[in-house]
Amino acid sequence: MKKKKIILIIIAVLLGVFIIDFSLMLIFKTRPLFAVSFNTYKDGGSKEYYGIGYKALKCNTLSGDKSLKIGTYRLKYSCNNRLTITKPKDFDIVGDTICIGTPAEFYKDNKYKYLSYCALPEIKFIDGTKMNIKDALNQKLVTIDQFLEKTKQSYIIKEPNFELEFSDGKCRLDRIIGGYNSIENNPFSYDLYSFCLSDIKVNTNNHKYSLREAIISNIIDLEDIVYSMEYASIYGQGTKEIFNDGVIVYRNLKYSLLNCNNHSYYIGKADMSFDENVNFCNALIDFAD
Repeated sequence: MKKKKIILIIIAVLLGVFIIDFSLMLIFKTRPLFAVSFNTYKDGGSKEYYGIGYKALKCNTLSGDKSLKIGTYRLKYSCNNRLTITKPKDFDIVGDTICIGTPAEFYKDNKYKYLSYCALPEIKFIDGTKMNIKDALNQKLVTIDQFLEKTKQSYIIKEPNFELEFSDGKCRLDRIIGGYNSIENNPFSYDLYSFCLSDIKVNTNNHKYSLREAIISNIIDLEDIVYSMEYASIYGQGTKEIFNDGVIVYRNLKYSLLNCNNHSYYIGKADMSFDENVNFCNALIDFAD
């Protein structure tokens, strides 16, 4: 009788442990308490757990499989890891464009927010299907560039969706991309430097990257930075000066950008002076390592 009680207690404990782990994984979407993580798959982060008498597979794939599978120790990997890639479709704009007074955001990516002064029209795909443009963009059935090509861009505002953040640094030139004295193979058609700044970051959609990383990874590019300065000068948040030799100096409230005939660029403080003592655009300079 005593042995029977012990067996029942053991079974009850094991069942309790299983229920707790099962609830943690299925209901609370967290890791089990009494199981050991044995393997993590490179499919987005699916994990295998070994518990007392069971094995669990918590799927977390790039294709969106978040399922939980529980079985014996012989349970095999069975998460759905097939990505569906949707090719943008051709379409036409249908319906009238009704314009309003205040621009409203309808789409954004790492680089820009897109706002419209007009109520957005529907689009019609070649198979006859009609859809709201916001849904089509979010489902990646069309691209923002496709939409801008098809519609009248006069009522669309493209607003920068990133910011440059930095700290004051030593007043020296630092290479970000390329460089006249650089031994690296520069894949870009320009050179980019900073002056008197350090730790330049790009902040977009609550993610931060070093400026070099952001450009190399195509999160933003130099054209986007120039566009943001042009945007600031147009909407009264900055200035733009064009000199006889083709040099352009942009300034906004935080920093300045010197464009030396589209071949070299310098980012500095907002009050930075680009004078002959430094001779940014003409001299070959020994850069700090």
